[in-house]
Amino acid sequence: MEVIKISSKGQITIPLAIRKKIGLAEGDLLVIQAIDREIRLSKVEPINLHPFTGDNPIFELAGTITDQPDVSINHDEHLYGGKK
Repeated sequence: MEVIKISSKGQITIPLAIRKKIGLAEGDLLVIQAIDREIRLSKVEPINLHPFTGDNPIFELAGTITDQPDVSINHDEHLYGGKK
């Protein structure tokens, strides 16, 4: 256990040993929670999915809706309320 001090702006420094143990680096995101009289910090693990590749779970939905009309034919009409 380590004791740290809160700055006048409410900032703290996470000790190097703890940053190394958890694998924290500059720019990492943390979630902060208040649980009773405790503060819990948790590292946010990024999801590295490119939005236009097959490893994105949204692509599992592609082609699953078959009873709807193909609106891509009238794309501009649906977006802008008239043909462009």
